[in-house]
Amino acid sequence: MSPPTYSQSTFYRVLTGSGRSAIAVIQVSGPAGWAMICDCVQFVRDGDIARGQVRYGRWIGGNPHDHDAQMESVVVSLSEDGSIEVHCHGGSAAIDRIVSDLQKLGAEPANDPAGLLDSLLKAEAVSALGQCTTERMAAIAMDQVRGALGHWTLQWLERIESDVRESSVCEQSLAELRTGALQVSQWGEIGVRLGVPFRVVLVGAPNVGKSTIMNRIVGWDRSITFNEAGTTRDILHASTVLDGLPIRLTDTAGIRETNEAIEQEGVRRSEKEIDNADVVITVSDTWSHDGSVRPPESIASSLGAFATEQRWIRVLNKADKLSPNERSGADLDSRLIQTVATLDDGIDKLQVAITNSISMRLPPANAAVPVSIRQQETVSELTSVTSVDDAIQLLCDLLGRPSPK
Repeated sequence: MSPPTYSQSTFYRVLTGSGRSAIAVIQVSGPAGWAMICDCVQFVRDGDIARGQVRYGRWIGGNPHDHDAQMESVVVSLSEDGSIEVHCHGGSAAIDRIVSDLQKLGAEPANDPAGLLDSLLKAEAVSALGQCTTERMAAIAMDQVRGALGHWTLQWLERIESDVRESSVCEQSLAELRTGALQVSQWGEIGVRLGVPFRVVLVGAPNVGKSTIMNRIVGWDRSITFNEAGTTRDILHASTVLDGLPIRLTDTAGIRETNEAIEQEGVRRSEKEIDNADVVITVSDTWSHDGSVRPPESIASSLGAFATEQRWIRVLNKADKLSPNERSGADLDSRLIQTVATLDDGIDKLQVAITNSISMRLPPANAAVPVSIRQQETVSELTSVTSVDDAIQLLCDLLGRPSPK
């Protein structure tokens, strides 16, 4: 049986750039677009799809009777403008397969130089998407490919230009623009590094179990463990994914007072890693009766900012060795995570604490997020803009278009 064919007014476009990425996104538009997709995808569940919703399924192509065809896992979503997005594996084979099937059904490549990828903002978003290694990070970039930052910028440009004759109104608009730009700039701190793992650093005195904790999180023995202080003398890294977040774990040298040159260098490097960390985990194996688990004194002062931003996680390892009195005291500290890393106890709670610490700083869905240094620097300038002309210039710069004369 031949596959059905559809109107030539059905178009497809590959929204993602070439190169390595976690996912690829292919957009289908036109009056017959949804019918075409329904013939190509075997959905996990039936039923109508509302705009903004997603459906999971397998791409079977336009001929469901071809049992030899290889199936591709896909996620299908219906956009607000009525177009359909097919999210598939980012490799070229999956993209070529889907594009080929769409062409067989009569879809044509979109030829719209004034379309989705004409603006500098969207081109930069596509580039950022190609660097993402997890779907959770790719979702932030995809919001920008769809125009989240572009829409935010255009709305402010139109508002400032319409208020230009009313000085009092314009002053209020500039104040609100500065406030909005500050939030966008804060999200940009994540947006400019969507392809870079979040840095989670384990620090503590020698032989408290940092290396064992790291091994348990990544699921394999990246760090050497041995029951002797100072086993780890250099910085060790391991990459993993927790709840869709790319993570680079760092196992540091035990921080202690020492005259040995090699250990001193290890401690210096550990302190440098702390300065660049997204999350710091201090590990101790003792608990005192004043209700504390103290980090090494040499880094205690630098952890103040991490604590206020909830980026400091305190771990009491070897909790099975606590006395009954110590255990009851430690249990009163709700923010203290107790682990027995050798038995994997408490590691799941630690992983949740890590992802929660990072997730609270991620932008919400559909937020305007700068995804390039150029975008972030321009938005940063908007946070202190004081004149209408400067605001219009910066907004136009952000869009990549010349400012009006």
